[in-house]
Amino acid sequence: MMRVRTRCSLALLGALACFVSACSGASETNPMNHSQSSSVGRPEWDAARSRTVFFAHQSVGENILDGLRHIASAEGYPAMSVVETGAALATGPALWHEKVGQNGDPMSKIKGFTDALNAGAGARADIALMKFCFWDIQKDTDVKSVFSAYKDAMTHVSRQFPNLTLVHTTVPLVVEDTDWKASVRRLLGMPVPTDLDNAAREELNKMIRQEYG
Repeated sequence: MMRVRTRCSLALLGALACFVSACSGASETNPMNHSQSSSVGRPEWDAARSRTVFFAHQSVGENILDGLRHIASAEGYPAMSVVETGAALATGPALWHEKVGQNGDPMSKIKGFTDALNAGAGARADIALMKFCFWDIQKDTDVKSVFSAYKDAMTHVSRQFPNLTLVHTTVPLVVEDTDWKASVRRLLGMPVPTDLDNAAREELNKMIRQEYG
């Protein structure tokens, strides 16, 4: 019987949760204010450093990696080995990361993730995860189709790489518009585009939480 594992207790994932920031439309990182404190203890950090993790992302991923570096510096922990994959994969425990797909095209992210796993990461990593950007899911996105494609891909990956632990992430929301135009639209009972976009993102997030806990 197929078994989908969704272990979420590693220090790496706590670090990701602490430092996720908004994706930009371009590939550059966004400026970040590292004001949060980390609740990641040294035993959890060392446990994460002993694993090989493959992380598929786009622009927001660079901010997350910056967050990991900040945790190591702020807490005095040994740095995590972070390697950008490409033609070759590093040996030994490390956080491998690769930019996959295009922002605004969630199907390309799913395909990029599975392609990277098939290229070698799936057989060699202990843990793998991919992250959608908020640009990928907007009010006109067919959320059910995206989730169906994601679920089918994860099912296939689980069967193909039974020793790989998959971690599932939700889509980041954006801060609601508070300018005068948005205020007037809300006052008149009219929809605000960013509210509609966030609703679509949260619809997908609910599906992910319900399916993968």
